[in-house]
Amino acid sequence: MSYFATCLREIIDASGRPQSDIAGAAGIAPAMLSRYAADKSDPTLQSLEQICAALPEDERIRLVIARIRDCIPESAYPCIRIHAVNESSRTQEDAAGYIAGLPRSTREALDYLTAECRRSPSMRHALEAFTRVLRD
Repeated sequence: MSYFATCLREIIDASGRPQSDIAGAAGIAPAMLSRYAADKSDPTLQSLEQICAALPEDERIRLVIARIRDCIPESAYPCIRIHAVNESSRTQEDAAGYIAGLPRSTREALDYLTAECRRSPSMRHALEAFTRVLRD
């Protein structure tokens, strides 16, 4: 299943709203939203914009990143980083300072995970899945 369809399904499920309400707020047919969530159709740019307009900012960011990931060949993942930027996001400098303040063993663990994720797409996917579980 595509990242977009998986993310959209998660957003719909977590919202507690009927899918038809989200489709109505987005100005698209409920059947079309269902097709996107079931990975039976890819959204047009206009449809993506409409769906995003109906969602809170955090979900918009997740959904757009998921759609971008679907458009990038997996072989390019080690070469590309996608980061959401909004008022609540840390700058790279803040993140570097935050990491430097962690205990040495934690920094070493992060360095190891980073290297493994760059080397192995399956490790990267596993860590991303684990992170989603922790966030939910």
